Amino acid sequence: MKTQLSSKTLICFFLFLSTCFSSFAQQISFGKEYWYIEYYDIEGRGVVQLPDGGYLFTANDRVGAPISTFKTTLFNIDSIGNIRWMQRISIRPTCLTNSIIMDSDSTYLIFGQTWNPKSFGATCTFIQRRSVEDSLLLMDICLGDIQYVNASSMILAENGDIIVCGQGVSLDNQINGGYICRLNKEGNLLWASIIPDGCDTTYEGFNKVTQLTDGSFMATGWSTSSVTINLPYNLFIAHVSADGQLLHSKVYLPKYNNFSNDGWGICSTSDGNALIGSHARHYDTSAYEICLYMLTPQCDTLWTKFVPGPDGYGSFGSDLRKTLDGGFLICGGSTFNRFDVLPTVIRLDANADQIWAEVHPLLNCMTFLINVIETSDKGAAAIGTTRCPNAQAFHIYFLKTDSLGLVTGEKEISLPKTEEAELSIYPNPVRESCHIHFGLGARQIQLFNLQGQVTREWLVPQGCTFMDVSLKNLPTGIYLFRVTGNEGVKSMRVVKM
Repeated sequence: MKTQLSSKTLICFFLFLSTCFSSFAQQISFGKEYWYIEYYDIEGRGVVQLPDGGYLFTANDRVGAPISTFKTTLFNIDSIGNIRWMQRISIRPTCLTNSIIMDSDSTYLIFGQTWNPKSFGATCTFIQRRSVEDSLLLMDICLGDIQYVNASSMILAENGDIIVCGQGVSLDNQINGGYICRLNKEGNLLWASIIPDGCDTTYEGFNKVTQLTDGSFMATGWSTSSVTINLPYNLFIAHVSADGQLLHSKVYLPKYNNFSNDGWGICSTSDGNALIGSHARHYDTSAYEICLYMLTPQCDTLWTKFVPGPDGYGSFGSDLRKTLDGGFLICGGSTFNRFDVLPTVIRLDANADQIWAEVHPLLNCMTFLINVIETSDKGAAAIGTTRCPNAQAFHIYFLKTDSLGLVTGEKEISLPKTEEAELSIYPNPVRESCHIHFGLGARQIQLFNLQGQVTREWLVPQGCTFMDVSLKNLPTGIYLFRVTGNEGVKSMRVVKM
């Protein structure tokens, strides 16, 4: 009986090990660089994981164009980083994306900056809703309620409403401050607030926002007495009610002169408080480190912790995310020496104590991560940008760790090809008319209905790269624009309202 029991125990033990090894074997980790064959800048900005284990991420690129005509490209990759497709999603002449968030298994939201159609020379925040299945544009809005909106972050409230924060200036140029607004799922503005820091001759704005357990919101950002980059930033915190009323605010001065202490991350905690990610010099070593503040909704400090870079490196953060087990993820960079910045992901427990830190070795390169998420295998996926000495431009850098923070896959390089003639349509959905940008060499534009019938067509004048076309008096529904030119045929669907 004793031998038989031992055998069963041994069998169970091996089955347990087999299960563990199988679980670890299913985890995928890699570091991957995406770049254009040509010397064009492209920088990763936001990432979400798809239900099938792959990823969507956004990037800003400048493909042979002036700086004022940045475009946004959407990438769809599989679980090991191979590109399934890439799509230029800029529907305006200039478009810079900030991030992407998953709303459900069927839709996601992208937001960023573009020119304000209501105020020439000013910017506004655009928000798009697209379908996961085919990236069809379902909603496109531009926040133009104030003259200037430089949005930094977007989250979803518990009820699905859209919360945006950043920097704003009122129409009469009398109020400058941190900007926060709330929109419903359809993109209708419910309220918007500009919150000054209470000091004269200052500039301030919010970088990140979170919803607290009581339904209110807390935002963190920066405040400075000048826009001069040589002067330090102060940590700026504001707490607003669910309907946008200011409840509390506070400015935290840096401990050292000429040292920035701006808030780059924030997460709510289960006890109703908020964890703030910032930067500071350590009290004893004066080393440049990530600094975490646990604050009450009244903006009072409960405790402060320093998060040193791995192996004693200096560290800086750019994104702070809560994990399913109540812990946190941080992404950013670590300074190995004055020439190298290494991509860094740090995992913390619920008490903000470090569990592991991963620094991927890209020696002689400047690489930092901007956005991080927890993945379905309890690892992390982060995206950012890199530039090495032999590179002539910035590249996308994507880092995937396993649940232990390890990156075992080799660095790989993909070579997506640039599009010579992009096709973009704005607005989409369209009511009466729309703007079509198609690049050089286009000869003819045709509009098809779902039955494949040509409903309208236009000839493109030689040398023309865009046209305004009318869809007035057309029935509501889905149509297909087809542009025929020297480089073949390009098509895009539009929704007629």
